[in-house]
Amino acid sequence: MGGNRSGTIRKLRLKRVKRETLRLLAKHAAACEAAPEAAKAAVAKATAGGGWDNEAVRAAAPHAATINQFITPKNIVTLSTSDGDLVYVI
Repeated sequence: MGGNRSGTIRKLRLKRVKRETLRLLAKHAAACEAAPEAAKAAVAKATAGGGWDNEAVRAAAPHAATINQFITPKNIVTLSTSDGDLVYVI
């Protein structure tokens, strides 16, 4: 009787783990799908004045509220390559 009960408990735990794993995967997939659109909007805002406003991109970065207190304009340099790509140096 005890073996059957522990088997049932294991099955319930596995169902919960599976359900939670699927929920987290769906949550992260949604965030990944939104990232390109957020990046496009940030670049559009950064270039709206005809130049480049890095603050618009910093503010829109993933986890900006957490990391921007440590990475400020005082300790970064943004450069461009000969191909027109941006290099962000911390």
